[in-house]
Amino acid sequence: MRNPRSSSLLVGVALIVFGAVPACWTLQAPPGAETSSFPLIFGAIPMAIGLALLFRGIGPWLAAGKFGVPVLTVSPESAAVGDTLTARVALTPTQDVVVESVTFTLVAFDVTDVREDESSRSRTREQETEAYSLDREVEGAKLTAGKKRTFKTTFRIEKVWPSVGGRLRWAVRVHIAYAGYPDYHGETPTDVE
Repeated sequence: MRNPRSSSLLVGVALIVFGAVPACWTLQAPPGAETSSFPLIFGAIPMAIGLALLFRGIGPWLAAGKFGVPVLTVSPESAAVGDTLTARVALTPTQDVVVESVTFTLVAFDVTDVREDESSRSRTREQETEAYSLDREVEGAKLTAGKKRTFKTTFRIEKVWPSVGGRLRWAVRVHIAYAGYPDYHGETPTDVE
């Protein structure tokens, strides 16, 4: 499955290039020639969207460079119905930062194998559908450079739903909202029986 961050980078670059073509075409008109502003406007819109997507894709890397990479762990590594999972994310920022909130999500994906036939060869890919999601938000805090801070929450596994497609893939996701900087999104797999 493709990383959404790299997808946003690719789409952002494509939109910037797509928007630059009509804009350059308009700007290269000979001096004094009558030109329409439509290609310039038509080019500026995809370029603006492309820049936003590019920032969305690069922003988390910039934030990780300023504040360090959060470490997400789940214990125990394997759980059953009735068990409690504890999710932790540890931050050791390289600069002072305000964390507005930390949201943990326990999610189950229904994984289906899809067979794709291409002439003489075939391959199987996984198609994921979010089947279950449970959010826990933890209050943020002001973090001091060089000092480790751990945020944690617990999830109780109430029940396990049957998979429609064959198997469930469980994961814990974390969303860290930094004040004035791009958010961090991370995920770690976990086993639920």
